[in-house]
Amino acid sequence: MVEDNRITQMVIEHMLKRHGLRMQLAPDGREAVRLACDGKYVLVIMDVHLPVLDGLSALKEIRGFEASSRSARMPVMVISANPTKGSVERAMRAGADAFLPKPIDKHAFDRTLSSLGVL
Repeated sequence: MVEDNRITQMVIEHMLKRHGLRMQLAPDGREAVRLACDGKYVLVIMDVHLPVLDGLSALKEIRGFEASSRSARMPVMVISANPTKGSVERAMRAGADAFLPKPIDKHAFDRTLSSLGVL
């Protein structure tokens, strides 16, 4: 998970634990790219607004790495406190597989995990 808001971190960690999933936190977009390219994760949950490297730029770098290394595509769920039609479209163009607004609704979160094949 790539999120700089502590409350959102705790909420999502709790939602993941309900399904027996563990979370590793990346504090910024640059660290998210480094960790995601290691290839040992089943999902990335990424905020749009992040320090060092914003979420959509980080996502583009992850997708670029996957393409250049011929790695399997990892599901990415983008989250944002300011969901507009334009922000959803930008996230999908950057390579997001799903987009959820904050505050995260647990039912929508569970449906999204299921649709991404994580559950």
